[in-house]
Amino acid sequence: GVPPPEDLHGYLKTASPEAAARYRAFPQPELDIRQTTDLNNPVKEATATTAVATEVGDGRPWMNWVRVKHGVRSDSPLLHQCMLAYLSDLRISSTALRRHPSMRRGALYTSLDHSIWFQGAAVKPDDWLLFVLESPVAGGGRGFNDGRMYSRDGRLVLNVAQEGAYRVSKL
Repeated sequence: GVPPPEDLHGYLKTASPEAAARYRAFPQPELDIRQTTDLNNPVKEATATTAVATEVGDGRPWMNWVRVKHGVRSDSPLLHQCMLAYLSDLRISSTALRRHPSMRRGALYTSLDHSIWFQGAAVKPDDWLLFVLESPVAGGGRGFNDGRMYSRDGRLVLNVAQEGAYRVSKL
């Protein structure tokens, strides 16, 4: 099973000092993200933006618990869906990099498209959600990523698909 988010540390507690410094250099929204494994395990690595739940390139899903850090004061389902849409764009582009370890350092990537299907499970974005990400195919500078977000009780909240373009920086 997947460990609960309360048993896991946030990214800054498990990242290397260099990765933590890069993470802090960018403005961060008030989000809480927990990896499902310990980064200190030598056979596991961190991507440029987060920790991986399994060995790089092994084809297994990459799982993170995500939520908005502070209580959402609105009961608006539309606002909740907007926040879930934002959460759905976290880490998904990095998923294809797991299939290409040689591209991981200095990779530049951008989303070409991003589609979301809400599945009707009413949740608030400040509740913990399990984000399961996969990249079934990547190559030739492009990658296809898909994900599923589940409530703590296992209900499917949304599906997401994204195609990205990937390049190795020459800098």
